[in-house]
This record gives sequence, C-alpha cells and structure tokens, in this order.
Amino acid sequence: MPDYSPLTTGTATMLVELNIQNIAIIERLRVAFEPGMNALTGETGAGKSIIIDSLGAVIGGRIGAELLRTGADRARVEAVFDLSNSHDAALVALLDEAGIEREDDTLILTRELSASGRNTARVNGQAVTASTLGRIGERLVDIHGQTAHLSLLRSGTHIDFLDAFGGLLPQRAALGALVARVREVRSQRAALEHDDRELARRVDLLRFQGEEIFAAGLRPSEEEELRAEHERLSNATKLQEMADNAFRLLRQGTPPKGVSLLDGLREVARTLSELAR
Repeated sequence: MPDYSPLTTGTATMLVELNIQNIAIIERLRVAFEPGMNALTGETGAGKSIIIDSLGAVIGGRIGAELLRTGADRARVEAVFDLSNSHDAALVALLDEAGIEREDDTLILTRELSASGRNTARVNGQAVTASTLGRIGERLVDIHGQTAHLSLLRSGTHIDFLDAFGGLLPQRAALGALVARVREVRSQRAALEHDDRELARRVDLLRFQGEEIFAAGLRPSEEEELRAEHERLSNATKLQEMADNAFRLLRQGTPPKGVSLLDGLREVARTLSELAR
C-alpha cells in the first residue's frame, strides 16, 4: 500500500524547491512544488521519508554523518522559499537580527554535511549557526509528526495564530509601533531627569568650591607671592649649599691651596650675589 508523509508551510510562505545531494540513497534529487496541495506518494522505501528528513535538516533539525550517502564525502540540502506574500513580522525580525538580506522575496536555506560529521548552515548565502537556522525554519515549515517542528505545540506561536484568525495583525502592528514610541518617550524622560539630577549635583559642587575659595581669603597679589615662595622652597637645597660654601670660605680666612685671596673673595662675592638673586 502506498503511504504519504504530509508537510505544510505557512499560508503566506511557500516552499518552491528542494534540492538534495548525497543523502541516504539519494545521489541527486530536485523536487519542485506548486501552489496549493502537493502530495509525495509511493511505496514503502521509495524515499519519501528521506525527503522529509532532508527538509527537516535544512530547517535546522539534527543532522549526523549517518545521513551521508555511502561513498560520498559531502552532502547538501537546499530549500527555496517564496516570501512574496509573507506578512510574518517575527520572521522579518529574525532575518534582520541575523543581518540576512532578502532578495526578490526569496529565501534560500542551505545545509551541508561532511563525512567527519561537521555541518554548516547558510541563509541566502550567509553563514548562520544551527540554532539561528532552526529559529528561522520554525517560521517556515511544520513537519507533522515531528513535534520539534510543530508550531501548534509551541506556546509562543499561539498568539500569532489567534491574531491572524481574528484579522488583528494590522492592529497589532500599530499597537507595537505605539508601544515602541512610549518606550522611546520614557527613555527620553529618564534622560532628562538624569540631566536634571546631574545639573543639581554640579550646582552643589560649584557652590561648595566657591565657599571654599571665599573662605580662603585670597588676595590679588597672592598668586605671585606663592609662586615666589614656591620657587624659593624648591631651591632650598641649592641655597643652603651656596650659603655653606660662602661661610666656609670666609671662616677659613685663607683660600684653598693654589687659589689667591682675591680669587677667594671673588668666589664669595659671586655666591652671595647668587643667593641674593
């Protein structure tokens, strides 16, 4: 008896094409889908499950080296989706978050697997993590019977179904824009309040510093006096050495050996002049 494996995509998102290379018994297969219902039928073992498993892999499902076709060193699955009628804001947000550009309303998901078990994922040619691929895949396909991909069992999608059923998606988008505006205004208000507090803190600091300056009793010429005192103190060691040298020359009464008395007096005069300066 022939059997079938049903799969569905969102009413606004269409799976256009599925390309499979070196998965299980499939060497190369291209499956094209038309608008409306598409059925994959055939005897048991014809490969329907492999097609479903390949689709599951390309939308972020688990994939391992056991899926690789015997004798092949690399496998590849590619799924092409048409988003021309899509109004899925969550999907758009996911793509924007991942920095993925949408060209001609087409989304191409790719999954590659090597013999070592290493796999890579890409969306519209841009490399993404398996978790990001899975989050995007959840917005594109439900594989009934594989609960990991069944959106009806994910509580986070229930509000989307309810709003879509009630025709409330435009109103929800408008409300979301208003909420975003309210948050922006609150952020601006918080910034203004912070600026007011910063201004008050600055005023208090300046008032305190002004009181300190007033209490110091500064005089107009005090800065020059302080500079002179600072210079004098910074040269204290030099002043002491020069004074000791002049005192030593005068106290000895005679100049050092080889130095005339007149030269000794000149040295004392020079030292005293330097001290006075």
